[in-house]
Amino acid sequence: MPSREQTVVDAVRLFEEAEYSSGLSASNECPVYKAAYERIYRQTRREHLLYYVVTNEYAPARLNKMLDDPCVDGVVHVHKKAPVEVCGLNGRLVRLMDLEDFINATFSW
Repeated sequence: MPSREQTVVDAVRLFEEAEYSSGLSASNECPVYKAAYERIYRQTRREHLLYYVVTNEYAPARLNKMLDDPCVDGVVHVHKKAPVEVCGLNGRLVRLMDLEDFINATFSW
């Protein structure tokens, strides 16, 4: 069974091949990564690929677009307090994960 690191490498390679041949943009990467993972590992593993977006975006419309994407499992902001508290962009943006919290969560995977 391949390691987690090899899984990521394989998924990135498949995505890069698909991106090159079809002109995909960053806005639709998630379905491609998840489909590639499912093609490679669905017979040997029962787990699913979690897809997180790490961003430094401040525009509420762009952040909401990421949060609304059903394919994306989570949106991680490099400094959550900046758009949520300092800039006053609260409400739905509270669902953002702070980068520090995301890194801490990876230790339990």
